[in-house]
Amino acid sequence: MSGEKLLEIGCGEGRRLTWLAENFGLECHGIEPSAKAVTVAQAAGVKALQGTADELPYESGIFDIVVFGFCLYLCDREDLFRIAQEAHRVLKPESWVVIQDFFAPAPTRREYHHKPGLYSYKMDYRRLFDWHPAYIPEAAQLVLQAGLMGQGGEIFVLEMGEPIRIADLARDMIRLSGFSEDEIKIEFTGLRPGEKLYEELLTDSECTLPTPHPKLRVARAEDAPDIEWQSNLDNWLNEAAPATSNELKLQLQKFVPEYSPQLQ
Repeated sequence: MSGEKLLEIGCGEGRRLTWLAENFGLECHGIEPSAKAVTVAQAAGVKALQGTADELPYESGIFDIVVFGFCLYLCDREDLFRIAQEAHRVLKPESWVVIQDFFAPAPTRREYHHKPGLYSYKMDYRRLFDWHPAYIPEAAQLVLQAGLMGQGGEIFVLEMGEPIRIADLARDMIRLSGFSEDEIKIEFTGLRPGEKLYEELLTDSECTLPTPHPKLRVARAEDAPDIEWQSNLDNWLNEAAPATSNELKLQLQKFVPEYSPQLQ
């Protein structure tokens, strides 16, 4: 651990950083919005800068450890994901995030008693770093593995686990923002024209073949259409448009047999 670089976001007057540097030999840096606290920290030998967590004044990939020191509970909710992104940016690969903050299994919001009009928020702040696939090392590893296996022209299908429902994602976003579904309503408006409930990666006649990696498969796609199919399509596109949308959909189905139009 000695010699590693640590950044504390919300370092205050740098007392924790001073102790860590003296006892573990860490190179300690701090970011703090209070100019007065930064002056005190700098006088104690801490490499402290004035700033905020949503825009860290550091280069990418330089820290071994990022510590959130009791600051997230006062951050604006709309800045949380930006804050998580910034911490991710300045960290080295295979590094650490330490969160020291108020915990609550369900997000809560209370008026901050030190300053009227300001709110404090308690929640499980670990959720900031596990909500997005970009923060899951396995997702990036699968992409790298696919690039290594590829010989040119293959279509790889990645096993990314169970799909997430948009409604569940919306509920998580509401809770992470410190609100309840009574305060922010979810309205189901139905499918828009051409919209689908789920995405089909392959057609019914296509399949996947295994690879040496259990979570990577290669799609066995259909053969490309022949020249006659392309010629017929070009002729159809150059013809006058059908009189009704139903006729248009039925004609399109001749070129794309898997297409199941919704006729009116």
